[in-house]
Amino acid sequence: KVSEIQDPTNGNSALTVDTAGRVLMPARPAFRAHKTNAAVSGPNDYIPNVAPLNLGGHYSTTTGRFTCPIAGVYVFYANVLTMTNQIENDLGLYVNNTDSANRLVRSRVDNGGNTNAYATANIHFVGSFSVSDEVFLHVIQGTFFGTDGSWAQFGGYLLG
Repeated sequence: KVSEIQDPTNGNSALTVDTAGRVLMPARPAFRAHKTNAAVSGPNDYIPNVAPLNLGGHYSTTTGRFTCPIAGVYVFYANVLTMTNQIENDLGLYVNNTDSANRLVRSRVDNGGNTNAYATANIHFVGSFSVSDEVFLHVIQGTFFGTDGSWAQFGGYLLG
């Protein structure tokens, strides 16, 4: 019977199984970030500047990019509120650069130019990534909120 697996170099806990059968993997890369400093209009990168969760330190609050530490399948998500009076708001998830071939998914929302209406762009993406791939958000067009962390979330984690 084994309840803990350690890394071979330092003996750090890599995987534990408790008595109820729950599996914990404390070294699994994961992050959740939000934006508090300014709205962003396209075409510009959307850089969440606060990361309350950053397991492994692979997300940069300076560049807004998550750098994949190992090859594998990752899950990324975002939900970002638009500013009011915006007709076309496009938010994209990209890998490495903003060439259209590197856009993984695009979310378009429209609040019809209503000065009292907001809309939320939602992204959920599961894909295979290589070591050192950089994943980030980019405002293609429109304007997205950036002054309240509850309106601007970006996160991801290694699935396996």
